[in-house]
Formats: sequence, structure tokens, C-alpha cells
Amino acid sequence: MVITGGEPLLQLSQELTEKLHEAGYFIQIETNGTLPLPEGVKIDWITCSPKGNVKGNNHSPILLQHIDELKVVYEGLEQDLNVWNDVQAQEYRLQPCDVKDEERNKSIVEATINFILKHPKWHLSLQTHKMLDIM
Repeated sequence: MVITGGEPLLQLSQELTEKLHEAGYFIQIETNGTLPLPEGVKIDWITCSPKGNVKGNNHSPILLQHIDELKVVYEGLEQDLNVWNDVQAQEYRLQPCDVKDEERNKSIVEATINFILKHPKWHLSLQTHKMLDIM
């Protein structure tokens, strides 16, 4: 079960996560990382997708002690991904930014793929629901 939307760490409690685990669920969250895990909350997989001014590389500090996956929205060549070098995670993903402009989106996807080919630590993350026009 993936818990996302808004900031899931504002809603999760020890009681809820215990009940979900008792029911056999694997719990994954996607968070912006600006809040620590609430006490007693046990999550099986944490995806941290930091928010903020991507181009200026101004983002809120990550307060999580553990991250399984770092997912960064990539806007293109002017973005410095070195700011993420010290973040420890099992997986690193780049997601091309959707700017609602078909021509620009194509350019961003191309830049993302080119970056990943040169930096194999990073892997491609796509919003397939947008590609399939399923909202």
C-alpha cells in the first residue's frame, strides 16, 4: 500500500500503521522529507521526493533518518544534482518535470535520459498515468 498525497507524515499514526501491518500490508510512503517519522510509526519503504525551488536548488532540509528511495523532479540542464550527493538511499530516481508544454516536456525527458546515461547511479521515474492520459 502506497500512502501519498499531501504530506502523509501529517496523518500517519502508530495505531494506523500497526493495523495495516496486522492486515498484511507492506506500507510505502512518498514524502517530501520535511518531517521526521512520528514515534512508533513503522514504514516498510520510504520514498523521499523533496520539494522546493528546483532550479535554484533551494529546498527544505530532509529530516528523515532513513530513506529507501530518493526521487528528484528534474527540470533540465540548469539543475545541479550535486546537492543530493550526501543523501543516503538505496535507490536514486529522476522524474522529468511535466511543465504542461509538449515541446518542452520532450526536451526535459531527453535531458533526463542523457543525464542518467552519464550518471548511472540515477534511474528513470516516469509518471505513466500522465503519459497514458489517465488522471
